[in-house]
Amino acid sequence: HPGLFHPGLFHPGLFHPRQVWFRELPSPLFEGFSPEEVATVTALPLDLARATRTYLSLPEPALSLLLWLLDLLGDAARNEAVNKMTPKNLAIVFAPNLFRLDGALHGGGPEEKGGARPMPNPMAALSMAQKMAEFTARILVARMAETVPP
Repeated sequence: HPGLFHPGLFHPGLFHPRQVWFRELPSPLFEGFSPEEVATVTALPLDLARATRTYLSLPEPALSLLLWLLDLLGDAARNEAVNKMTPKNLAIVFAPNLFRLDGALHGGGPEEKGGARPMPNPMAALSMAQKMAEFTARILVARMAETVPP
């Protein structure tokens, strides 16, 4: 909404509904990336061309959704001086809504009463969340490098 909010501000009221929307997708947006692709992009040093090739390999309609999200987050990150939201900060906030922990991270034991799955291995879950936040930050930086702000 032009004129309603300062374009550089990270306004939680604008971002929270989008987080919920991505979290509730039937298939997580990052489901299309293999663990090997994530590991390659998060390897040091940052390779912008590789990160770009990786996210552009996502099939439609997931690619269009990802590009829209990266552009939205890029707009906020370009105004870091005003809103304190760096690409890494934005990735930490948004990444958990773009993937789901899979069965490999669970204890592997039988289902609990009521069909619930056992709690994930906390260390594996933390490691996965950190890796996905780093992956998100790197593809955001790559997208920002290839797009010119309006």
